[in-house]
Order: sequence, then structure tokens, then C-alpha cells
Amino acid sequence: MEKKTILVLLLIALVGVAIVGVLLFPGDPGKPDASDISSAEWLNVPFTVSLTGDSVTIQGLRDGGRTVVVQTFSIACSICTDQLGELSRLQRDHPDDIVVVALALDPSVSDSTLNAHAKDNGFTVIMAASPTSVTSGLVKGWGRDMLVPANAPVVLFCPEGNTAYKLRNGLKSAEEVWQSVSDSCA
Repeated sequence: MEKKTILVLLLIALVGVAIVGVLLFPGDPGKPDASDISSAEWLNVPFTVSLTGDSVTIQGLRDGGRTVVVQTFSIACSICTDQLGELSRLQRDHPDDIVVVALALDPSVSDSTLNAHAKDNGFTVIMAASPTSVTSGLVKGWGRDMLVPANAPVVLFCPEGNTAYKLRNGLKSAEEVWQSVSDSCA
């Protein structure tokens, strides 16, 4: 190949890598995307905790006085697994302040599959299949990004108030999520 052709191909490859980098790691997290949840009836829709069989709601968890951190995910998604690892670490570091809920987007995923995924990866979060109405409520509040597991979508439901906050897309460290909880739910 000619040097000119190689340089053009190299330039195209670098631009491609830069675009992917910006999409996956946008840098400054900025201000979380706020949404009014004052009339969100789906917060009271029960779902079953895979490990215990207990029925809980997002609102019920909020009423416990802790910030509820929700991530939608797919078991086959490696970024989801990484994000759940960070959120598990966050929950271990701040057990009195937050509770993490991982909602599988496939409403038919079995409890045994969720439990095996949690055990294999050391997750210490509530895991459940997301009821369709809860998934629809998340989409209504924050858009179709909630349906893309590779975005590692995370929403903060503060224990008080009528606003919840979706964090930026992409993998977020436990420290970044904690800073968002501190900034948004204080």
C-alpha cells in the first residue's frame, strides 16, 4: 500500500476510536437528567426480589429512608456487569444511605438465572425481573436509553421529594454515583 493510503486509513481508524470513546466515556458527567415523579404510579408496582422472593416497590424502598439506585440491565451485557460491580461496591460502602436495585429488562428471566449471575459476579444488590409497567415508567421518564443495557442506565430515586435523576450514559464508578447521590439527594 502507498503511504498516503495507509495514512488515510489510520486517520479514519483514529476518528472511529475517538467517536466510540466519546460515546462510551463522555467525560464530564454534567448535571443528571431530572424527571418529576410526583404522579408516577409505577413506583408502587411490586416486583419480586430474585434471591428472597420478597415483593417490593421502588416507592416502598424510598420510604425506608435510603436513596434507591436503579440500573436496568441484561445478563448478556458486559458493561452492565461492570456497572453492577461498581454499584455493589457502592452499596457495600454506604449501606445506611442507599439500596441498589438491578432490574433485568427481560421480564421472563428466571430467579435462578438472576441468582446465578449475582453469585458468579459477587453482586450484593437487589435483583429482579422488571415488570413491564416499571420499564414503561422508566422509559416515559428518561427515554429509550433506559432500554439499551450497554448505556448502563442508572437512575437515582431520592428518599424525599418528587424528582428522580438519570445519570449520564456509560460506565460510572462507585465514587461518581456516590457524588451524584450526595449532590442530588442532599
